[in-house]
Amino acid sequence: MKKVRILIATILFAGANLFVSAQPTVLSYTGAVQTYVVPSCVTSIIVDASGAQGGGPNGGLGGRAIATVPVIPGATIYIYVGGQPTVRPGAGSGGFNGGGAIITMPCGGGTNDGWGGGGASDIRLTPALTDRMVVGGGGGGTGWSSGAGGAGGGLIGSDGAPSWIVGTQGFGGTQSAGGAGGFYSGNGQSAPSGTLGQGGDANPVNTYCTGGGGGGGYYGGGGGYVSAGAGGSSYISYPGSTSTSTTSGFRSGNGIVSITPVNGVPSTGAINGSNSICASASGNYSIVAMPGATSYTWSVPSGSTINSGQGTISINMTAGSTSGTIAVTATYTCGTSAPTNFTLTVNPAPNVGITLSPSSSVCPGTSVTLNGTGASSYSWSGGVTDGVAFIPVSSATYTVTGTTAGCTGTATQTITVNALPTVIANSSVSAICMGSSVTLFGSGASTYSWTGGATDGVPFSPTVTDTYTVTGTDANGCVNTATTSVVVNGISIVTANSTSQAICMGSTVTLTGSGSNTYVWSVGVTDGIPFSPTSTGTYTVTGTDSNGCQDTDVISVVVNGISIVTANATSTEICTGSNVTLTGSGASTYVWTGGVSDGISFVPTSTITYTVTGTDSNGCQDTDMITVTVNPLPSVVGVASASTACLSDGIISLTGGPTGGTWTGPGVSGSSFTPMTAGVGNHTLSYSFTDANGCSGTATVVITVNGCMGINQPNFENGINIFPNPNNGIFTIQAVSNLEGLQIEITDLQGRIVFASSENNVHSGFVKQISLQSESSGLYLVHIIANGVQWTEKISIQK
Repeated sequence: MKKVRILIATILFAGANLFVSAQPTVLSYTGAVQTYVVPSCVTSIIVDASGAQGGGPNGGLGGRAIATVPVIPGATIYIYVGGQPTVRPGAGSGGFNGGGAIITMPCGGGTNDGWGGGGASDIRLTPALTDRMVVGGGGGGTGWSSGAGGAGGGLIGSDGAPSWIVGTQGFGGTQSAGGAGGFYSGNGQSAPSGTLGQGGDANPVNTYCTGGGGGGGYYGGGGGYVSAGAGGSSYISYPGSTSTSTTSGFRSGNGIVSITPVNGVPSTGAINGSNSICASASGNYSIVAMPGATSYTWSVPSGSTINSGQGTISINMTAGSTSGTIAVTATYTCGTSAPTNFTLTVNPAPNVGITLSPSSSVCPGTSVTLNGTGASSYSWSGGVTDGVAFIPVSSATYTVTGTTAGCTGTATQTITVNALPTVIANSSVSAICMGSSVTLFGSGASTYSWTGGATDGVPFSPTVTDTYTVTGTDANGCVNTATTSVVVNGISIVTANSTSQAICMGSTVTLTGSGSNTYVWSVGVTDGIPFSPTSTGTYTVTGTDSNGCQDTDVISVVVNGISIVTANATSTEICTGSNVTLTGSGASTYVWTGGVSDGISFVPTSTITYTVTGTDSNGCQDTDMITVTVNPLPSVVGVASASTACLSDGIISLTGGPTGGTWTGPGVSGSSFTPMTAGVGNHTLSYSFTDANGCSGTATVVITVNGCMGINQPNFENGINIFPNPNNGIFTIQAVSNLEGLQIEITDLQGRIVFASSENNVHSGFVKQISLQSESSGLYLVHIIANGVQWTEKISIQK
């Protein structure tokens, strides 16, 4: 038969303590398969399985197997509890789960027949027979009379036949076959072997009753003929099993199975760290990491504080003042371990204090002595020795550490080294003039005393240059000194000067001082800067020399009034080419700008402003201005529609600009010129225009009137007739005789060609109508070549 190896992942907790549940699950015989679900957090179970006793009064006892086996939480385990046969004989008379059966023989109707073997009790990973983990074999059944009893079930069925039994007992099973059933040696027949999980049936004898059936087991036990059946043995085949034990011939009656779960959550290992600590001191405590743990929970004695590491395998804590217990638990996905405890002793720290002399606030150079109190020994920061005087060079805080029985306490003391006051000797002025006073005062301290008989903050009048020393004492009693000098200077004589003693109103005068370095005048006057006084007055100058010493002087300035001058003109607005006369009034004499002489007529060429300056008898002057506007003459243009005309020609149009002017001259009526009225000759016509300023302009045109006649009558000598003339721009050229050729070219008086035509073989009566309506009114020249003769005629277009 095939041996199946079952591999299950197992978590092994090295050095961990496991806690076993006290509540096992007991499964009794039911005649059917039963199941067990592994609880969460359970990674192993303790299994106790006993097979059933063989049938009959002398049936062999069932075997027992005990083992601790690893399992997976949540897995289902299948349990088969063996049964003891309660009937005989016949099919199925063997015990449940592998007990060998007996067959009814004719030896008394079954009352003398043997009994079947007891069933095995086993635990399986699946319902398959090959997945059995632990087996308690069943015992062999009771044989008839002196027939051999059945061999017990198990790894190798044990021989349970007593020595006094006559006959041959059944053979126990081997690893390759179950135990054989019982038989009678005189019979000449052998007992049948069992198979995997099934005990062998009793050997049937035709004339004798049967022996007992074999007990159930991993390898089935055999049947028997001896009255007493053999006890069953046990078998454990689960990989990783521990604490195993087997017992043969142990259980009477039906089989039984007990399953006890084992708690899979380990407790933590020992806590590492010092078991004695000073109050307020910090310490580190740790454990070895636990495989599978997700976090760790620490607790410390009352008053102590965990600074860091909560949730990990190591913490840093600050001790309070109370001894107690440090504890830690490990948390897994399926539960929390029991706490591991650590006893911590907290020793009190000494209450350290400080005494000092002479004071915590001293001036530079003063010595100080520091002493610690409340402990056995002391050490100081800053190079200080306990009880030994030293001179601090600057303000600092000193820390003393006192130690008693290994525990320390600290205290601090600040020594303030007060700086010497920064004393400043101040003077209201650094130099004075003879006879002036000065005030000396100190700053940077609290109280002050001066040399030279000076009192702080009180004015006095020194007579000579001298240096004074002030001694200042601050609020801390620290002293410092400073000096200042006061220079006593002599005085210079100042004189007030003026560029003029009398001026006209509006004129300037310059006042200057002399005899000193700088000068300040009264009434807003600046030394050396001209100004215009408005009235007669007296001015005071204060001169200051290089030493700041001053002297004063006064001077008077007379201010004379002036006459009011007026500028006059014969006209303030004229046309170009007109004259004007300018005159002044209100003074004695007058001078004009622009080359103008007072009272003399002149012709201005452009608009300009003229200024007149009048001078009175005091030489005081006043000015006035007047503007003469010179308006330009208008620009006038005159145009005639024709500059030449025949005496018989029509009216010539006259155009003038700007509009609104007047045409004058011979033959003029309004804006028209009539040649017949003017007569033959050159006639000058004028166009006059006057603008809004009253200024006039004139333009002229010349029109020549000739005595010529029109060509509207037939000119038979040349064979050409042109009519009508004058016309409105449409006229006709007529041939009055046959012509070999006719060329026509019409130009304006400037020579511009306005029409051209060439005709061949012109017959008498030929007409050519010509339109010049797109041209302007005026005279045009018609040039004709016919039969080799060229001549020119004039036409007049009047629209």
